[in-house]
Amino acid sequence: NSSNPVMSIIDTNNITIKGQGFNCTFLRQSGTGHGFSFLRSVSTGIRNLTLQDFTLVYDGSSTTPKGIDGLDVIELTMERVNVANFKNHQTHLRGNDQGHSVIRDSRFTCGEGALAGSAGVKIEGGQNQMTQNNYFNIGGVSPTWTRCETGLDMRGADSHVSIGDMVDGAKYGIRAGPAAITVINPFLDNTSAGKLLCGIQMV
Repeated sequence: NSSNPVMSIIDTNNITIKGQGFNCTFLRQSGTGHGFSFLRSVSTGIRNLTLQDFTLVYDGSSTTPKGIDGLDVIELTMERVNVANFKNHQTHLRGNDQGHSVIRDSRFTCGEGALAGSAGVKIEGGQNQMTQNNYFNIGGVSPTWTRCETGLDMRGADSHVSIGDMVDGAKYGIRAGPAAITVINPFLDNTSAGKLLCGIQMV
């Protein structure tokens, strides 16, 4: 129960954080700090970061924390990670120098109560990112659509490819712009259970 992240890394390269599987390794945040924080303070930034095989979960007591907050992380590989119940972004990659990241085979869920404007994965700035075979459920079903939750939010990023990503229970499936995004074989649930207001929105 802390205002500090579960893990904080600044200006360090070649790091692997690996669990025994997201049904076996659980990391829990119950304070106002982010789950993981990866930040650059000098020009070198953070390179070659690998996250694999764990669940990062929040108790939902505040809307402030993000699951994973990264500033100018270069060459992130994120595989088989479950980020759950953070009311802010589940994963937020930001900074004009970040890029060349791959996020695949992971889950980003919040259910009801997500902060307006929050996303499963939010990528701002940078270029050459790929998401593949991820599942997003952010915000739950809202019959009035008064919130603005998004599965994959790429607004402000450049050169992104989404392959086989699945979104339901959000307001927007995928949002991007002004740069183009390549979306291949998405599953955007617009049934009564999923209730997406908009599958893909270019802004």
